[in-house]
Amino acid sequence: MTASLSIAAPRAFAVLLLAVVFGLPLPQRAVAAPAVEDAKGANLTVAVSRDRIRWGEETEVTISAINSTGSTLTGGLYVSFDEDALVLEVKGGTLLRSGAVVYNLKTSTSQPIARPMVEAWQQDWKPGVERRVVITLLPIARERIRIRARATFLAHSRQPQLYISPGRLESRALDEAEFPTTIAYVLVSRYASLRRAIRRIERRIRELDDSEQRRFASALAVALEDPKALADLLQGATDPDLKAFTQSLLMIAPRIAEQLKRDPLVALDNLRCLMASLNCHRALAYFGVPASLYTELSGEEAARLDAKQKIVNEKGGNELIALLEAEGFPYRREKAGGAIVVQLESKSVKVEAAGPIVKVLLERIIAVLGPAAERTHTEANGMSFARLSAQLAAPAAQGSGDRSSK
Repeated sequence: MTASLSIAAPRAFAVLLLAVVFGLPLPQRAVAAPAVEDAKGANLTVAVSRDRIRWGEETEVTISAINSTGSTLTGGLYVSFDEDALVLEVKGGTLLRSGAVVYNLKTSTSQPIARPMVEAWQQDWKPGVERRVVITLLPIARERIRIRARATFLAHSRQPQLYISPGRLESRALDEAEFPTTIAYVLVSRYASLRRAIRRIERRIRELDDSEQRRFASALAVALEDPKALADLLQGATDPDLKAFTQSLLMIAPRIAEQLKRDPLVALDNLRCLMASLNCHRALAYFGVPASLYTELSGEEAARLDAKQKIVNEKGGNELIALLEAEGFPYRREKAGGAIVVQLESKSVKVEAAGPIVKVLLERIIAVLGPAAERTHTEANGMSFARLSAQLAAPAAQGSGDRSSK
């Protein structure tokens, strides 16, 4: 797509550069559309840390490309999504929110976008150098997330020149700015436990702006109105007290959904409080929970606090509690003096309180989680279940070796 310029070439390039980088309007009559050429060998790659997740779980996407043009150019990576994902974190780039203005390849003008887009722009992208941007996503709809990515280079020459990757014949779809893109998918199999999901991403939700929180609240309301989704969200109740709570929560789910649609920010804040502590009285009152349920909630909370106190009394207990909280895994004591129970993604693990608790729980949790036990959490000082288990085992192993050498 080549066209002659109707004004001086240096000025034409400057106007195009301002339009592409800063989203300024591009005069349609003063500057003709730039020439467009495929950037061959850019090796544009989309890598997904977890391409199969459950609703309420995060996944990390890494997009990278190489400047294959042979020259130092202005350029960047662009990543866009449908309405079914929230961008929680961006490393190496900037999140452009709905309404931001970007250069549109089809119209050769700058136009506002309706959906979020991530931009990683650099003024002097040197030849042969790889750039990357890492994005943490949270699904807010079922089935799948579609990720569209591209690399764009703007040549500093007399004739404004754009190099694009993927090329027009390689592209599987256009993004909102009408640029060719490469596509990757993340499959969302089913909903995770509501309490586990909310507790796991509580900090993330607080960091979202109001518009993103409203999107999340709206998606959650839709889930609470879907019988199949509700069955997933309220899963994980294996003992009598939690089953009683789950049944009661099932009854008030329509009220929670209605409040999430009517008053999303306040309702979401109260739901966070309730999922963090089933004895959050302001949330119970806000959602109109029957007074008869308060006693059940107080009993469940007491069982949780009893388990917590027992666990933290052992070495590594504080770290284990931090990991359970970060993962959103419910834990409780069955009864006074009884076993400690932790509810995981697919099953529960139990250890009698009469003997060692932390090491045995870690062994059983790791056996159930498998590779997921390696997942680290900033809320737990970068710890994982596997790492904590190894740290607790190391002194014993060292001591055993010292004794055998003497």
